Amino acid sequence: MIERLAWQHVTVFPISHYWSGYWQVKRGKVDGRLHSPPGSHLLPTAIAREITGLPAPRFAVIFTDYFGGNGDQFAVAYEGARLLAGDRVNAVLRELGVVHVAGLDEWDTIGLADYRHNPEHLDKFEELADEIGA
Repeated sequence: MIERLAWQHVTVFPISHYWSGYWQVKRGKVDGRLHSPPGSHLLPTAIAREITGLPAPRFAVIFTDYFGGNGDQFAVAYEGARLLAGDRVNAVLRELGVVHVAGLDEWDTIGLADYRHNPEHLDKFEELADEIGA
């Protein structure tokens, strides 16, 4: 995992569903599914534990989809596999302890507005996931 953004106690690691699916299979399907509205998402919870060294780390999954300046956002926050909050990105960031600065929301406070796409190093996981049937 390659860090994209760090702000105080929050670190952002971009992943894609191809990355998640690939590592789910490579790790022997030890990570399971996280249940969240509006469905169930694969996410390597064991990797979150390994990164933090905590048995039940607090983390979020943020989904964004942009085209031509407009887009959609959805986010969920967890403590271990327990759902803490889900829906809007700013509410989830607040759940993780982000306090916005005057004139900005939580999204802008931590600098997420500067990133509108996943980094190129994730591109290879589409092919890798396909190769192993993820």
